[in-house]
Amino acid sequence: MTYPSFKDYILLTFWENITDWGYNTNTMLEQFWIDPINNNLGKIVYFHNWGGYDSILSLPGYTFEPIINQGEVMGLTILNSKGRVVLAIKDSIRILPGALEIGEFFGFVQATVRAPANEYIGLLPIKLKGRLICPGRTFKGFFFSEELLFALRNGYTLLELGNIYQFQRGAHTFKGLIQTLNQMKIEAQNNNQPTIRNIAKLLMNSINGRFGMHTDLTKQAFLEQTPIEQISRDYSVFSEINFGALSLVAFTLEDACSFGHDNLSERLKIFVEGLPGNTNVAIAAAVTAHSRMIIHSFKLLALDLGLNIYYSDTDSLVLNGTLPEEHLDNATLGKLKLEHKIQEGIFVMPKVYYLKTEEGKEVTKCKGFPGKLSRAQYLELLEGRTLHLEITKWSRSLKESFVKIERNLPYDLSFSFNKRQQVFENGKWVNTTPLILNT
Repeated sequence: MTYPSFKDYILLTFWENITDWGYNTNTMLEQFWIDPINNNLGKIVYFHNWGGYDSILSLPGYTFEPIINQGEVMGLTILNSKGRVVLAIKDSIRILPGALEIGEFFGFVQATVRAPANEYIGLLPIKLKGRLICPGRTFKGFFFSEELLFALRNGYTLLELGNIYQFQRGAHTFKGLIQTLNQMKIEAQNNNQPTIRNIAKLLMNSINGRFGMHTDLTKQAFLEQTPIEQISRDYSVFSEINFGALSLVAFTLEDACSFGHDNLSERLKIFVEGLPGNTNVAIAAAVTAHSRMIIHSFKLLALDLGLNIYYSDTDSLVLNGTLPEEHLDNATLGKLKLEHKIQEGIFVMPKVYYLKTEEGKEVTKCKGFPGKLSRAQYLELLEGRTLHLEITKWSRSLKESFVKIERNLPYDLSFSFNKRQQVFENGKWVNTTPLILNT
């Protein structure tokens, strides 16, 4: 018998839904199973708790055939009195990893996972209190399918599933454009054309930034009084600047959450037409996930080679040795450039560090502060002391019609390390490990 493939699935059902009816078999059958059977002939329901299958066996007028793989029951096929398959129920926890492996599922998955007991890097990210972390042990998150598969291949365990969103897999989206821009950057660098090189690099980075850009749900328009009155009835007006016969009006919907509804009102359709488009958070999230997978692959390789990882960022690693030559090439996309051989490094927190190369050159970075810190100041931060600095800040106001530059403003820089757990030996910070959440 042939069963529908994973990509034909119609919905994912949850044990939580069934508990709403107090585990009453008759109610569950009436409220839950009958609708999928009657309205989704031949389709598949993916279910994440095998215990929930039992109730369907008492449904009269149907026969049930187990779906078995290597001696293990993976689901049920339901046939009507004529022997026609009306529904297949499969265990999503067991099916999904295989579907990821063979590429049948591609998209985003809400899941609970367990990291290996000895996990050091942290391969799956979640957003916690405004920051992105890669915790250890058991945690719940919303993951790109390819990144989830990467983690499963490296020892993570899938425990529970929530919402699943499937997308069409593109064939090397933007590959040609990125390769062209990368070649442009390389040639400009070889020809000592820093401006062209920076433009090429900016264009490459801006693609992902554009897709991930937050769309402001505010509209502005110059209007006469009568249209303003109409706007005020249909939308929420929160500013109005008078310019004589016309006024500059800023307005939005009363309930911005209504953007997520399928049945858009005419009022909402008109509003959406004027908003900036060409954004796609799913593409931006997928690109970012692939970048993490690439740098994590290099981290895993370094650990396999017995190297220590002192610092890493989106596209960089600081190790106590070099990676094999086949992974190093500053002109090839997906490979690393051996940028510095370091004599000394002070790594305070993400994007705040001091390097001294073997040639005696100092390389510094301090996110949020446009100036340059001294080696002594990095050590002060490492000791937990606050640096009292000064910055220049500029601001503008359309309403007040000004651009203001303020110089010598006080700026305090303090040590903050909250993405990983610090490890101390005899009072000395020697390492870090993934954060463990209270779940």
